[in-house]
Amino acid sequence: MSTTKRPFHETVAANLVERLEQGTAPWQQPWTDKQQPHLPYNPNNNRRYKGINTLNLMAQGYSDPRWMTYKQAATVDAQVQKGEKGTLVQFWKFNDEKNKTDENGKVVKDAQGKPVKIKVKLERPKVFYASVFNAEQIQGLPALVVEPPNEEQQWQNIERAEKLLVASGAKINHDQADRAFYSVAKDSIHLPEKEQFDEAGKYYATALHELGHWTGHPSRLNRDLANPFGSEAYAKEELRAEISSMILGEELGIGHDPSQHTAYVKSWVTALKNDPLEIFRAAADAEKILTMLLGFELQQEHTMTAELELDDDAQLSWSTVQDTAKELGFMAVLTSNKDDLVSPYIINYHSPDGMPAPIQSRLKPDGQVHTGLEGETIEDKDFTLNAEQQRDTLLVALTPYQNLKQIEEIHQQAPHQVTQAPQRDDVEKIYLDVPYKEKDQVKALGAKWDKQTSHWCVPKGTDLTPFNQWPVTTPTTTKHYLAVPYEERNEAKAAGAKWDKQQSAWYINTSKDDTLLDKCRQWLPENQQVETTQPLDAREEFADKLAFLGFDVSGEHPIMDGKKHRCRVDTDKVGVSHNSGAGMYVGSLDGHPWGYAINNKTGEETKWKAKGYNLSPAEKAKYQAIAAQKQQELQEAKTKEQSKVANAITRLVAVCTQATGNEKYITDKQLTTAKLLCVPPPNSLPNDPDILIGENWKASKALREANPDKLIFTTGELLVPAMDEKGNIRTAQTIQANGTKMFPRGGQKTGTFHIVGGELEDIARVSTLIIAEGLATADTIAEASKHPVISAFDAGNVIEVAKELHDKFPDKTLLICGDDDAHLSLTEFKGNVGRNKAAQAAELTGGKTVFPIFAPGEQNYPSHIPPMTPEKWRNNEVTDEERSAINGMKRFTDFNDLKLKSKFGIEGVKRQLSAALHKIKEQQQEAPVQAKTQQKSHGFTR
Repeated sequence: MSTTKRPFHETVAANLVERLEQGTAPWQQPWTDKQQPHLPYNPNNNRRYKGINTLNLMAQGYSDPRWMTYKQAATVDAQVQKGEKGTLVQFWKFNDEKNKTDENGKVVKDAQGKPVKIKVKLERPKVFYASVFNAEQIQGLPALVVEPPNEEQQWQNIERAEKLLVASGAKINHDQADRAFYSVAKDSIHLPEKEQFDEAGKYYATALHELGHWTGHPSRLNRDLANPFGSEAYAKEELRAEISSMILGEELGIGHDPSQHTAYVKSWVTALKNDPLEIFRAAADAEKILTMLLGFELQQEHTMTAELELDDDAQLSWSTVQDTAKELGFMAVLTSNKDDLVSPYIINYHSPDGMPAPIQSRLKPDGQVHTGLEGETIEDKDFTLNAEQQRDTLLVALTPYQNLKQIEEIHQQAPHQVTQAPQRDDVEKIYLDVPYKEKDQVKALGAKWDKQTSHWCVPKGTDLTPFNQWPVTTPTTTKHYLAVPYEERNEAKAAGAKWDKQQSAWYINTSKDDTLLDKCRQWLPENQQVETTQPLDAREEFADKLAFLGFDVSGEHPIMDGKKHRCRVDTDKVGVSHNSGAGMYVGSLDGHPWGYAINNKTGEETKWKAKGYNLSPAEKAKYQAIAAQKQQELQEAKTKEQSKVANAITRLVAVCTQATGNEKYITDKQLTTAKLLCVPPPNSLPNDPDILIGENWKASKALREANPDKLIFTTGELLVPAMDEKGNIRTAQTIQANGTKMFPRGGQKTGTFHIVGGELEDIARVSTLIIAEGLATADTIAEASKHPVISAFDAGNVIEVAKELHDKFPDKTLLICGDDDAHLSLTEFKGNVGRNKAAQAAELTGGKTVFPIFAPGEQNYPSHIPPMTPEKWRNNEVTDEERSAINGMKRFTDFNDLKLKSKFGIEGVKRQLSAALHKIKEQQQEAPVQAKTQQKSHGFTR
């Protein structure tokens, strides 16, 4: 009895339907960021399986994510166990190899006499299947070793997720109580506040799920999103977002939480039973979503990395080019090209739908720019430093048809240009009159399609014997040029318009279709009206830019004094003051007026330069005076607010209780010296004019919403007072149960510090001041050295604290105990932040540095694997072994890591600090002797 083998897609769909009904489909299974990888991958090449293969392999029920073929297992001396059955994976072949032939059809051979192979694209892709086995089905494979991420890695993953949200440019509003959704009508994502999620990973998993829906907008991946809740089409879209968020959760290391999407299971089952291919389409769309979102991240990283390298002149030119492209609807992407020493920066341009424009700019370190077509030879004489010339060149290169005046000039020169091809004897091409149904036949003989004339052709001199059935013709093309705005280009193309590269304009060929004139009449130059408007002054122009980003530019904003200013945005909560919102900008009227602004709620930003408006000396003086006055008023208000916060924190500190030592942060970091405080219950500070205390985070959230002008704390939070060089409390850092560290709004953080193991009078008595980056590091150093240690809270504040203390104690030696972020030297263009900041602080104050030294192999990148570079890391061209090595390095960065994670332990910390302090002491003792000797050599005595 014969049986018909079930098609692959039906087998996969049936298995997933069964899993759905049992609640065990891959995207139904939750996992945290602390567990091992879930996505199937081939350890032979360290590549993960994609699309439907991901879901099919995950649905087999194995806990090990490694899969390989029988032969691949044998290559590593492993053996598939007897009786085990493989699982099919599907892959497609889009190209094939064939022998290269010359113009006579003969096979071309290389120096060894072997046929030269070339790749050819298949007209119809071919599907192939392979049988793979899970690692649990194979004997002889090493055990899967996956170290769970430490706390630092978890927060780095969260930071990466946050950067991805920002890089996407999506509008995200935190205006919901208990639901999350994407509005296609408003093209915006709506979420609850972050504090309502019990884990940061769950917040970002939810946000990225909605970002998956966001990619379906017509301007992006264009999926059908206009379906009512509960419909099958709605559930299909949820399936795509859920699969993509599952994959993205592992890619970013933030985990996966499917609990919010269980309501669609019944609809998913129905859809897959009715159409088994739906799961294949959903998996393919999920991969597209993933590719798009990670592309935003990679694109931003490339641009940000290159921006960090730019000098001031190059930065100004980059701003000019970027703003000009944005005005035309393009996104400019800056990348480094280290191989070109003359112009080491490249700028490419992408349309809103992601299509690259055939334009490229080269940027020199001194700010000179050249813009031209890709592949064009760029000579030094073509570069310009003039911002207006850079802007005009880019306008012409990208979309000259958007400038109606320029287009009119083109039409005035040749409004109805008729281009006749020269006679056959004078042309380089011979044109053939080929019916459409015979196009494949003429193409097979070697003819090419000429887009400009819409005819098939062969090169001049070709033997026409094989083409005798098609008469030679002389095409005549009548072109009507059109004035098509950039945003209407797709509409014009659909109506039949074509792009003329030579004239850089759209046109229609009326000799081919007389109806085109009626279809495109709206874009004929004679039907276009150009309105002239009175130009804005520079300040008003910048105000318009800010308003477009959602800034409230009423009152004094924008203040054009070249300094940073905060400003309300339209999504700020009621009660946020006019000068302390989520918007930040800086604007200047010096020289050619310029500005920069960012809406920190949406992530949208702009770099602006005035369009050539010049201020008279009198106008400039007036604006500068106004700006100076406003700056003075803002500084007075800032100082007043900082004093208010300082007084409030001082009152809070007075009623705080000492930490018991059992708090999670203290036990995790094994703090022994720091005397931390705990925020007391709400009734401990009654009727305070500036502070309110919530008994838990929900109560605190309600208090913040009802009292936006007050400082809100939560009972049980750890409190770390921050003082200035005079010993006055200026602000405080709070540490929540989940490790989140925050400073109250409006306080003075810059230059403030916390002393572990002593008070201000204690550091006044010692000859060496020890400064550490974070609190836990400072505690470890204080424990090991028995010295008071100054915590600067973070790397960005180390330099300011060092300068403040050096000014107060100029005769003391500063020892900067820096973090050693060795992994960043391999993965980030900005390099080792911990070392760099510590070294700068020491250089500015004449101090010394010491960095943790770990046991051999703990912090080192293994020499037996390929070296890591920032380019590889940013491009995600990293094997699992390389990524594991970098993650291992991240565990060893500071002295607290040396104490808790290194083989050296606290004794290693003691030895290293003892050596550094002993060396400083010797130098301090030698200094008076050297000074006295120097004085005698110059004839001085005391």
